[in-house]
Amino acid sequence: MTMIVGSKVLGVLTESQQLDQAIDELQRSGFNNIDFAHPGETASSFNARSGLTGFIRAVFSPNEGDIRGNIVSDLTKIGVPDEEARNYQREFELGRSIIIVDAPSRQEQALAILRQHGAFDPATRSTNG
Repeated sequence: MTMIVGSKVLGVLTESQQLDQAIDELQRSGFNNIDFAHPGETASSFNARSGLTGFIRAVFSPNEGDIRGNIVSDLTKIGVPDEEARNYQREFELGRSIIIVDAPSRQEQALAILRQHGAFDPATRSTNG
């Protein structure tokens, strides 16, 4: 399961191929505000990879190009409860990607696409590797 916070849909993906496929399908479906954090990538590299601007900086605002330290802070700024944000941080530290889709009035469609590609909410899944 993934999480819906206001107009945003969040999820964790275990494989970069899942992330790529989810982003492709979301874009084909008309979702333009997609953000993600992928371990080992800096703000400039994931910004270039996604082809998006603005929304990425608004959600993941990295310190000195490193996105790891701000995930909890940035997720709580968009309304994710602190404990849930820490769960997302742990998933990221385990090498998993976080994806966020801004989907006003289309949250269920975005949710279905993310689930189809294996996204989950860390609160509902074990993080044992």
